[in-house]
Parts: sequence; C-alpha cells; structure tokens
Amino acid sequence: LGIARQARSPGRLIDTRTQRLVVRRNSDGEDIININLIQYLLMVKGEYNRQMSNQEYLDRNDNYSLMFFVDDNRNWYIAGGVYINGWRIVPPQDTEL
Repeated sequence: LGIARQARSPGRLIDTRTQRLVVRRNSDGEDIININLIQYLLMVKGEYNRQMSNQEYLDRNDNYSLMFFVDDNRNWYIAGGVYINGWRIVPPQDTEL
C-alpha cells in the first residue's frame, strides 16, 4: 500500500495523556489515520470491566490488535470503523478525526 509503518511504543499508556496513533502515507506524507489512541482503546473496556479504573484497564492489557480499513485511494475508510482486539468500534462523529 505504500503506507509508512513506524511504531513508537510508550513505556506505559496513561489515561490522562493524549497519545496519538498516526499512520502516514509514504507517497505524499499525508496522515491518513491520526487518532487519540487512549480514547479508542478505552472504547473496548466495556461493561464487563466497568468497575476497573481506566488506568487499571490500560495497565492490565499489554497487547492490542488494531485493524483499520483503507480504501483504494489509500485513505482510512472511517465509516468502516476500526477493530480493536476483535471488537468493531465505529468512531464517534468527532472533529478531531
């Protein structure tokens, strides 16, 4: 696809910080995915883990699988959502996306 893959892993995901996940197209340097990573990861916390604090939830999970759908123009197909650890998340209508 010609999409740059650069992973920088923070030492710890902190629920009060804004940590961004950015995927940039190699051909023109344009960001096709630029999201608040913590916000998205907490969307899959769900009812089962509701008694846990957000920070405890982030600390207990050390492996996340994220799947994005990219269209023929190499843009993120936002309406298709994102899968995080097998759960489909439809992004909120957010101006930051």
